[in-house]
Amino acid sequence: MVITRERDASRIVSSIARWIAGLKPAFGSKFYFEKYGVSKCIKSKLSSFKGRKFCPFCNKEFKRISSFIAHLIRVHTKDIENLVIKCNNEICREKRVSSRRTISITLKSAIKKAL
Repeated sequence: MVITRERDASRIVSSIARWIAGLKPAFGSKFYFEKYGVSKCIKSKLSSFKGRKFCPFCNKEFKRISSFIAHLIRVHTKDIENLVIKCNNEICREKRVSSRRTISITLKSAIKKAL
């Protein structure tokens, strides 16, 4: 998933910011970024910062959740987008490796059957 549309990117960034702050989703029962496959990777990388009002990118501490979320959205939008892209690349790499393994296993089994 590459963040292509501006609106989609801003929704992903704001939902990740709300998740880090420990708030509930703005709409529904799931956060917006959870509809993508990168959500597990993002959660694993940022779970230690969830609900702490402590910025994972610049180590700044906040008294209010609203100022923390505003800080994440205004200052660290590019950092969050880069994290999403990095997680997407890791997932794509894992899929390529697993598909190569599957192909090699099927080739080996086909060769054994032929012999």
